[in-house]
Amino acid sequence: MLQIWDHLWNLVITELKEFNQFDDLCREEIIQEMNNIGVKFQFWKEHEVNMWNHTSLMGDDKLKVLRNFNLNRILPPSKARKIRELWDKFIWLLNQKIMILNNSNLKLKIG
Repeated sequence: MLQIWDHLWNLVITELKEFNQFDDLCREEIIQEMNNIGVKFQFWKEHEVNMWNHTSLMGDDKLKVLRNFNLNRILPPSKARKIRELWDKFIWLLNQKIMILNNSNLKLKIG
């Protein structure tokens, strides 16, 4: 289910690119915010195709970003609020799935 995070993160990057905000300053802000929440993160330019790439994150780091990344550092307040609401709803769904899995595992052990 955390594969959905990749799509959520790509939406943020796409939003920045759409409004021509995905520049060196913005990428540096993202890296600093990632460091603030304890996630190692980098951008690099693929010169052959003239595209920016970034660190691929794993489970715990994805959760840290979902829960703690301050979107206001890189997006206008209204956009940051909408994306935060979307991320919070996704976190709620993740928590519900975890609770259901934990309850079904408990029932299997008891039964």
